[in-house]
Amino acid sequence: MKYVLFTYLGLVFIMSIITFFLFGIDKSRAIHYKDRIRERTLLFFIIMGGAIGGILGSAIFHHKTRKNRFRIAFAFSLILEVLIFVGIMVLYSNVK
Repeated sequence: MKYVLFTYLGLVFIMSIITFFLFGIDKSRAIHYKDRIRERTLLFFIIMGGAIGGILGSAIFHHKTRKNRFRIAFAFSLILEVLIFVGIMVLYSNVK
């Protein structure tokens, strides 16, 4: 159980860090009128486990705060991440 749980938490942690930095990079590029990171890419990283990093990046960098598709992606992904965590805990709670 430990390995599955730690692997999942590690994945969420890494994806959140990547997503956080992508939000910062995209905000910087927006300020300096440079090529931007596609919204599709940001949404992909949010859905693949980076919801926490995306939420923090959005709040800290004040980026993508008004876009409903990002609000929905944050909520959906965060709920999904919690459900997966709870599922792992329930599935492996009786395994020794």
